[in-house]
Amino acid sequence: MHRHLLILTVAGLVVLMVGRSPAAESGPPSEDEQTLQAAGVGTDGPALLEFFRRRSTPDADQGKIQDLIHKLGDRSAQVRNKAEVDLVAVGQPAIPLLRQAVEGHDIAVAGRAKTCLRKIGTVPEDMVPAAAARVLALRQPEKTAEVLLNYLTTVSDEDLSQEVQSALAAVAFRDGRLDPVLGKALGDKNPGRRAAAAVALCRGAGERAVPEVAPLLHDPEVSVRRRVAPALADLRDGDAVPVLIALLGELPEAQAAEVDSFLYNLAGDLAPHCFHGSESSGREECRAIWSQWWRQTDGSALVTKFRQATPSERDRARMKSLLKELGNDDFAVREQASRDLTAMGMVAVPLLRQAMKDPDVEIAQRAENCLKRIVPDPAKVVSPGEVLMDESGHPVAGVPKPGNVLPAGAARVVALKKPPGAAEALLAYLPMADSDQRMEEVRDALTALAFHDGGPDRTLLQALQDPAASRRGAAAVALSRAARTELPEVHPLLEDRDPGVRLQVALVLAGLREKDAVPVLIALLGELPGDKLWQVEDLLRRLAGSQAPDVPLGTDKASERKCREAWAAWWRANSSRINLARLDSTPHLLGYTLITQLEAPGRGGRVLEVGPDRKVRWHIEGLALPMDAQVLPGNRVLIAEYQGGRVTERSFQGDILWEKAVGMPINVQRLADGSTFIATQQQLLQVDRAGKETAVDYHPPGGGFLGGRKLRDGQIACITQGGIF
Repeated sequence: MHRHLLILTVAGLVVLMVGRSPAAESGPPSEDEQTLQAAGVGTDGPALLEFFRRRSTPDADQGKIQDLIHKLGDRSAQVRNKAEVDLVAVGQPAIPLLRQAVEGHDIAVAGRAKTCLRKIGTVPEDMVPAAAARVLALRQPEKTAEVLLNYLTTVSDEDLSQEVQSALAAVAFRDGRLDPVLGKALGDKNPGRRAAAAVALCRGAGERAVPEVAPLLHDPEVSVRRRVAPALADLRDGDAVPVLIALLGELPEAQAAEVDSFLYNLAGDLAPHCFHGSESSGREECRAIWSQWWRQTDGSALVTKFRQATPSERDRARMKSLLKELGNDDFAVREQASRDLTAMGMVAVPLLRQAMKDPDVEIAQRAENCLKRIVPDPAKVVSPGEVLMDESGHPVAGVPKPGNVLPAGAARVVALKKPPGAAEALLAYLPMADSDQRMEEVRDALTALAFHDGGPDRTLLQALQDPAASRRGAAAVALSRAARTELPEVHPLLEDRDPGVRLQVALVLAGLREKDAVPVLIALLGELPGDKLWQVEDLLRRLAGSQAPDVPLGTDKASERKCREAWAAWWRANSSRINLARLDSTPHLLGYTLITQLEAPGRGGRVLEVGPDRKVRWHIEGLALPMDAQVLPGNRVLIAEYQGGRVTERSFQGDILWEKAVGMPINVQRLADGSTFIATQQQLLQVDRAGKETAVDYHPPGGGFLGGRKLRDGQIACITQGGIF
């Protein structure tokens, strides 16, 4: 999982701005396979299908369980072994009768019943089906969709439901068509099955599923509309927005608040300012405000804003030339370039922000100074509908954003409205995107525009040959994501002259299980800048798992070449058995904030996650001075408890799923190969799932450690108590 972090420490709070991407497993043997093996569950396709079939009955038949226990004493070893496997598959409902058998007179049955109990209780109950769902999504035997859909209707736990829903999505689109079982389930009499099939198709087939799923926006059951509308809105289907707005007045208060939060995140800075209160009049007023906002939002006007924010190719070339002159050896030239860029005003802001990351310190500093002259107080530049608060929480006056500064969310709303000329305007704007988040927002919008009228968008196809690398790469990514398969027009870009384009195309094609992309990624090791290389190594380590070459990237050409050669050798030896279904096509920045509070009054330490709407999504209390935390796939979180002397992996409800006793942990980090890196005051160590430690042989001068982190290139960064980095 990718995490994008901004770390702040204020008044006992450690705040991490995070983005999350969907779960991706490590290579053989995976953590999920180990979980299943520990619970006595087979990891092949037929065994997993049988596991879910047995759990799909709401209440296990006590008579059948008793019959299986009786078979534990059968003369035939084959019968005994099958009965043991079947009892473990039944899980928790079998525990009471198994406990009775342990205390029974038949010693052989008692011993085998005890083995069943041990296997069932080895890991928390919900971890077994969650792991089984993820492994089944990789195996994808026939009837996977049918079995998972049947099982999903029996699941009450929300976290487990999400895991099974994700597994369904993995089989929703195969061989260029929608899964027929899920397609048929869209008309099922059971509302839960209709909704589950619709969500799986949206997640797995993307824009290809919209025509089939869209009729459910008018489903008679509000529970179906509540799940289908957000799934279609995530695909930027504008017809879903009025349905979401109508749900504000139909759903119970808590569910309506979730829809309100979803709309707020969707609209970004363009969102209207309204408070979704508990009073019916307040709720109706909020619904009316959202309805008016949607009616009055003009997609064509937003396209015009993108065009206004996009300088001509001539002006952009002049700005890039001036930015280069900021680092000129001649002081007078540097000064004149600064004045000229400042005089250009707001249109120069995106490129100035990009230049602030330039490795040339002179260019970066001068770009920042120009930006400060153009926007003296960025904190008080606000968007329409945004309310600026002082430290006491009272509204204060802000300066409206200039017309050619695009508000966050503008590209999403354009994709929802789909006005004429949207794709052209977004593509033209791309080189001006001044952050990875803005770039991804535009690429996401282009994906929603990439297919219509039964084929790929002509503008995006033409952009594959655009002189600007950012446009070529974005067009390739959008078309591939929308098609959910490799397009013949995109494949040649794996050999594009620009390494950044090759990176984008190879990453998205690897996510689509195209093995041709992996050698391209390996070849990019050593060719990309350091802030991009981690994406390649992270993907490779997720594929290789514990068998990844122990060769870090390093910081010089020789070490980069050695690393590249090691990965090339690994791929030659393992490519035939590597399953690229272990990867997700794209990490998505969600904008959640993870907070570790060292000590909350009366509640001990706690860890919580807050959404962009500032509402708490989940929290865990009663922790012993939590110093660090990391959100993991499957709604889990890794926590370093300093006073507790342990690192724990927990569900969002606080249940401990894994624990490692270690003195005074201060930092914790789950690595791509599934192991855990821990920094304590006295040592740095790496721990595998079984708890086996590998200590780092380094004893800092001047005392112990204040912090430590394993870097993407394999090196370790640490700060000692003596102030040494």
